[in-house]
Amino acid sequence: MKQTLFALMILLGVSVCAQAQDNKQERKRPDKKEMISMRTDRMAERYGLNEAQKAKLLELNTLYADSMAFGGQRGMRPMREQVQKQDEGKKDNQIKPFERPSREEMQAFREKAAATQKAYEAEVKKIMTEEQFAKYTEDRNQMRQRRPGMDGNGPRGQRPQRRNAE
Repeated sequence: MKQTLFALMILLGVSVCAQAQDNKQERKRPDKKEMISMRTDRMAERYGLNEAQKAKLLELNTLYADSMAFGGQRGMRPMREQVQKQDEGKKDNQIKPFERPSREEMQAFREKAAATQKAYEAEVKKIMTEEQFAKYTEDRNQMRQRRPGMDGNGPRGQRPQRRNAE
């Protein structure tokens, strides 16, 4: 009886592990083209764009995909895969610790991102009608209010207090 119960427990454990691995494989991130297409579809549905507007927006989103990170990384930190590809030829294939950019580099990055965002929004304004663009602008402003500090100026939330060793 004990042996049968033990065998059933092992079988149950193996099947749970196998099921967990299957679920991990199914949750694959969409590739860049899929992300661009999904963003375009969401915007077209949200703002009521017609097919011609949707086609122009898809072209615009494709053009700005790399600079605005529609389908990938945000910020200045390189992705783990990029660092590994750069280091493939080296003996130790370890990830190097991330070096924080200087204030000047961060400010230049923010200015470049703001300029890119303004250029993107100017192109979106050409595609959309006045009512559609007004709704788009309202949504953007609401998003910025929900995320303070993302422009580099506001508070970034509570930081954990350091505990002094006494």
